[in-house]
Amino acid sequence: MKPIVLAFNGCYFHNKKDSSWVFPEPCSGSYKVNKRTVVLYNIAGQKIGVIANNVMCRATRLEDGKWFYTYTTPKGIPEYEKSQWAQEREEVAVAMGLLQQSRKV
Repeated sequence: MKPIVLAFNGCYFHNKKDSSWVFPEPCSGSYKVNKRTVVLYNIAGQKIGVIANNVMCRATRLEDGKWFYTYTTPKGIPEYEKSQWAQEREEVAVAMGLLQQSRKV
């Protein structure tokens, strides 16, 4: 079965489990599917964002080691223009739909 690659504003993320797979497009990072969220990592393996309830958030590590989440595009993904907000929502919905289908198979 071919692995699922998530695309957000021209950046591609592969599943951490499929690290041995050779992807045709250059990947910007990886993702990990949890029970209710999808965690996005940059190419160095650092957490950069989370998708929860079809909303993509930026993850920032605070000095005390806790995570702070903001409703903005994660670092490493180019910012969506205000006019492209619908595109961001659509890309997140498509990605979550693909992941939902893969769980059912």
